[in-house]
Amino acid sequence: MPRLLLAVGFVSAFVACDRDNEKYFPQPVAEYPGVVDLGEFTPLTLADWLDPSTRAEKSIYDGLGENAAIGQWGGATFTFQGTGGTVCVLVDPEAVFWLQSVDVRSPADGYICEDNNYDDGDLDLEVGLSAYYNGTPGVTVGNFEQVYEDSLGNEVVFEANECLMTGQRGQAGAHAGRATPEFCEIDTSLHPGRDYTVLLRLWSVPIDDYVVHYAATVVEIGAGDTCADLVSAVAADPECALENEGTGEGFSTLEELYCAGELDDLCTEVE
Repeated sequence: MPRLLLAVGFVSAFVACDRDNEKYFPQPVAEYPGVVDLGEFTPLTLADWLDPSTRAEKSIYDGLGENAAIGQWGGATFTFQGTGGTVCVLVDPEAVFWLQSVDVRSPADGYICEDNNYDDGDLDLEVGLSAYYNGTPGVTVGNFEQVYEDSLGNEVVFEANECLMTGQRGQAGAHAGRATPEFCEIDTSLHPGRDYTVLLRLWSVPIDDYVVHYAATVVEIGAGDTCADLVSAVAADPECALENEGTGEGFSTLEELYCAGELDDLCTEVE
């Protein structure tokens, strides 16, 4: 009798696995391909950046869906020519992210409401000379890794991504995370007029619609200035520098409250 029960158990286990679980994973959206090439972009001048309407008009606003090629990266690329100076490259994926304050005795004003993680996407920023980019724009997403062979035939892989970001604990190669802007300075003084490729690597899509909308731009900055200086000249928070990257219902109101430090207005009831 125990042997019979054991056999029945094995049969049941096989029957239970008769499904592919596809519905539990993000699916491609026809209107938003997972690999996109946006062509050539002309960097904004400082005057363009400081003017809100011009900043929005000349920046990139687009969306990315899940890559239909299973097991391959998704992302968007575009190029710009080196200006001979330093530029700031910035991307802001939808929507808005914050940590909820859960301290019962003294909660932090402005962060009492819970964030909706279902509308958050994540894009990782990489920038380098187009000659070093090993992907095929609009077809496959690559990176900026190159192989150097010395005179003895030894092969060494070197990283040609010039967009270096530092984490909160000083670690190199950090990324900001979901729904959070990323930016970095690129010194083009050694390569004026040469093409640079910007890669917005798709890390995750929002699970509410499987499309991450975003805003991206490249801005010329003055000698001695940084991206942080550029951002602070127009907004107190990087999230508020490029506005209205999200297209979902209520996003503009959400971003407006976030930038004004009034997120608590979203709460229907605070206990």
